[in-house]
Amino acid sequence: MALGYPFSYKAYFKAETTYSGGATGVGLIISDKILNIKLESGDMYKALRGISSPSVCGYISTPSDYSLHLEWIEQENPSSLASFCIERITTTGDLRSLCFDIGANATAGTKSYWLVKGAKCKTFTKKASTGNEYICTADFSVASFKTGTAATLTAPAALGTAYAQFNKVGNVIYKNTNSNIATIVDNIEITINNNLTDYWIPSLPWKQASIPGACDITGTVDISLDDGGKTFWDAMWLELTNILINTGQTNYNKWTLSNVRWDPQTIDITTGNDMLKTGAKFRAKKLAITSGA
Repeated sequence: MALGYPFSYKAYFKAETTYSGGATGVGLIISDKILNIKLESGDMYKALRGISSPSVCGYISTPSDYSLHLEWIEQENPSSLASFCIERITTTGDLRSLCFDIGANATAGTKSYWLVKGAKCKTFTKKASTGNEYICTADFSVASFKTGTAATLTAPAALGTAYAQFNKVGNVIYKNTNSNIATIVDNIEITINNNLTDYWIPSLPWKQASIPGACDITGTVDISLDDGGKTFWDAMWLELTNILINTGQTNYNKWTLSNVRWDPQTIDITTGNDMLKTGAKFRAKKLAITSGA
C-alpha cells in the first residue's frame, strides 16, 4: 500500500436518467478549482445491550445514509453544477439525481475512484465578499458509493474560463423601480434549502428515494445605509422585485432572486469611524438562473 497524497484528484458529474441509476460517457466539469470534497458514510451500526452485562451484546446494521460535501470556485460555465443543485424539473417538481466520479490519488500509481450514485442536493450556499472569489458549497444526500481503481466517466476538458469575483460589474440590489437601495455592497451569502426527505424500504438498507420538499431561499448582504438609512428602511416594507447578482461576464450565470422580503433589521448609529451599514437578512420566493451578462 502507498500513502494517499493531497492535490491529486479528479471529480466530474453527470445527471442520471433514474434515481441511483449511475451514468456513463463524458462527465461535466464542476470547476477547475475544487476546494474540498468529503465523502461521509453516516452511522453504520447500532450497539445492542442487555440487562445481563454492561458490555455490548451485539450489533445491528443501520440503513445507509451516505452524504457528499463539495466546495468549489464558481467560473464562467454554461453547465454549472449550481443549476443542477437548485433548479427543479418542470414536469415533476423533482431535483435532478446526479452521479459523481471522484478520484483520489488520481495522478499516482495507486488510485481510488469513488462512484457516487443517487446524489441530490440538500442545501446549496453561494457567497463572496469584496476582493474575493465566489465560493459555492453543496451538501448532497447519496444513495450509494462504489469504489474502484479506474474512472467510470470520461474526463471532460478543463474550463479555462474566468473565475467569478465579487467586485466586478453587476453586483447590485434592485427594488421594484430598478433603482439601487445601497451604494456599497460588501458581501453576500445566499442559501437554498431543498428540504429533502430520504426513504428506505424494510427489505433493503439502501435509500430508495430522496424527495425534495419546500424550497427555502434565504441570505444576508452587507450594505451601506445611504442617506442615513432612509432609502433601505423605506424599501423594507415593500415587496422587492429582485436581488440581482451578475458579474457581467459572458458565460457566467446571472442570478435573480424575486419577490424578496427583508427580515428584521438593526440600524446601528455609533461613535465608530465606519460608515453606516447593516447586515441585511432576506427571504426570496423564487430564484432564476440565466446564462450571460
